Amino acid sequence: MFLLGMRKTAEVSVLGFGLAIAIGFLGASIRRSRIWPIAFVAGAYVEIIRNTPMLVQVFLIFFGLPSIGLKFTNFQAAVIALGISGGAYFIEIIRSGFESIPRGQREAATTLGLSRIDSYLRVLLPQALRIVYPPIIGQFLQMILGSSLLSVIGLTELMGQAQLVSDETYLSMPAFIIALVAYLILTNTISIMASIAGYYLFKPPIGVFEGQSGQRGRSLGLGGKW
Repeated sequence: MFLLGMRKTAEVSVLGFGLAIAIGFLGASIRRSRIWPIAFVAGAYVEIIRNTPMLVQVFLIFFGLPSIGLKFTNFQAAVIALGISGGAYFIEIIRSGFESIPRGQREAATTLGLSRIDSYLRVLLPQALRIVYPPIIGQFLQMILGSSLLSVIGLTELMGQAQLVSDETYLSMPAFIIALVAYLILTNTISIMASIAGYYLFKPPIGVFEGQSGQRGRSLGLGGKW
């Protein structure tokens, strides 16, 4: 049951992450737009989502939207809730990453005759990805941990399975200790894999836990030094 719960947690987290990343890149572009009405809408979305509990957002999607004809299964509602919640944070992460690139980089690309799309794909995006990679992985880990709230809508992810085991066996302490260990395994496995991926994806190498100054930061999963 716990292994099934871990798989369900991984599935909903990965799908929610994909939706959140899409929202993040789209929203970051809108936030940086010179058309203030759409920039205002994107900013309002970020403020509303980041300053309200995710549990309320889950209830609104799963219990509230059916009243206006939008019905979702608990899995679909879970993915949407994670995506919408994570997307608000990714918008700010990605926006700040692009804004941290020196203006001279854009001017140099224009001087070289690169089109706007080529400037974005060949000059700005690679630099921004290097900057935003560590906080994006950190936010992904927070999404995995936040998925534990989804048991309230009957999703049998890791926490949902722990509650079922606890209700059926009355062994609450062992059930939730196993869930705690399972979350540690998930998050630390992803932290290590992301750090290895970052080492090979970026040249010179960058780890998930390495700051822009080149100094090592805290491990997102283990709290130690890498």
